[in-house]
Amino acid sequence: MAIEKVEGEGPIPTQWRATVSELVASMVNGDYKSGKVPTAVVPIDQDTVRQVSDYIQDYGCTLINLPEEAWDTSVCIWQASYWELLVDLYTREEGRSDMVLSLKVNDDSATFSFQVYMVYVP
Repeated sequence: MAIEKVEGEGPIPTQWRATVSELVASMVNGDYKSGKVPTAVVPIDQDTVRQVSDYIQDYGCTLINLPEEAWDTSVCIWQASYWELLVDLYTREEGRSDMVLSLKVNDDSATFSFQVYMVYVP
């Protein structure tokens, strides 16, 4: 299904949410290896794994799976050649945290591929 490429922020498309949720669930379990993350996710290089896991650990709270309300505040932005997703992350201690997961989504016309970019506090 085609995703409309419009300027400005919009909600994360419904058809991408399961993949993003599965990815965050794998991060909750500390699983960043192929076979542990959804197949639509590009294999995560070691530098990115280190950045993401270190940032989450340094944040000092326990990452949890995405609740349904995460989709109310997470956004998708068309960037001329890919979509950028900014996914609000949740922790056991805080609920919605200050951390976001940044993903790039590429469309090769047949499928979408998700690339983990980083976790950070904007």
